[in-house]
Amino acid sequence: MAEALSLSKVFNTQAGWYRGDFHAHTNYSDGEHTPDELVEVARAEGLDFIVVTDHNTISAFVEFGDQREVLVIPGMEVTFRDGHFNVFGVEGWSEWMEGFVHDRDIGERPGRAPSDILRQTSALGLLNSLNHPLLEPWEWRDGAAEMGDVHCVEVWNDPSWPDNIEANPKALKLWTKWLNAGCRVTAIGGSDYHRPEPKPGEDKPPERLGLPSTYVYA
Repeated sequence: MAEALSLSKVFNTQAGWYRGDFHAHTNYSDGEHTPDELVEVARAEGLDFIVVTDHNTISAFVEFGDQREVLVIPGMEVTFRDGHFNVFGVEGWSEWMEGFVHDRDIGERPGRAPSDILRQTSALGLLNSLNHPLLEPWEWRDGAAEMGDVHCVEVWNDPSWPDNIEANPKALKLWTKWLNAGCRVTAIGGSDYHRPEPKPGEDKPPERLGLPSTYVYA
């Protein structure tokens, strides 16, 4: 992993509210931007931090330089048919990635369940965040997941995606239901940013990194 992404590195010692995006992709999975280009977009949008979350790969990490204006947090979007979730704080290869993490690959590998990986990453002290949990056809379907292994839930995903008009409010209601049941899960937003303009044939507005943004006090 690039030294610039080390979690032990002190980026800013000033306490305050910081604005960022917890869900963004590079061209190492299905995004369009190189790692450096993604950082430049984040800087232009006025973001303090981004989390790079490529699908089932951490190969982009080696390309991130020593950023002075934007904090880049290493993560990954664990991508399976039964659900997607982000893992925050990934510092390099680990045994829990065995069998499905590859270079520039977003394909699923048989024999693994998202809930199994949730348990492993949670036990290692990593942060897990369920992505777009009610957005079809990528909704969360793994009923074996334990709430104790879920630390965050993406209640607001890419507002440019038409189906999120209904899916995002449903996710917000789901989070409220969990809170009422005593599950202390943190709500966050993620742009799920891939590219600045829609793909050919897509009838939708452009995506925007930092829309939505999440503010963190640190």
